[in-house]
Amino acid sequence: MSKFKPKPFKTWLDALTRVVVKTRDDWQCQMCGAVVSGRQCHAHHIKTRKYNYLRWDLLNLITLCSSCHTVKFHEGPEGAVWFAKEYHSRFEYILGKDRHVGTWREDDFLGVEEYLLGKCRDLEVDPYKMSEAHAKRLIKKLRR
Repeated sequence: MSKFKPKPFKTWLDALTRVVVKTRDDWQCQMCGAVVSGRQCHAHHIKTRKYNYLRWDLLNLITLCSSCHTVKFHEGPEGAVWFAKEYHSRFEYILGKDRHVGTWREDDFLGVEEYLLGKCRDLEVDPYKMSEAHAKRLIKKLRR
């Protein structure tokens, strides 16, 4: 049995999360309403993804077009103000999750994977709905 490697597994969970969030939001920018796909469709973390306890929390993510993502969320406060007003209960939830949770172990990551795969089933979406090249890179990293 090979040793568990968190870094490639995080990449896998990030990919699963993006598919779930974009499908949940109907591949539509939640700010301007544009229907987006490919590189123009971004899954934005309201609170930074450096915290595992929020990184894959679906309430901490929103689908945005590249323009809204870059201009309104990363170059100014407009996006954060809009989110706090438009999604007040989610914003309060995210603020309330501001805490450090100890070191993550393999079971923690596997629990997140199970949760996200369940969401894929609920949304009737193929969890492997990503480019073939991206899927191959992920699988290669996981097998190292």
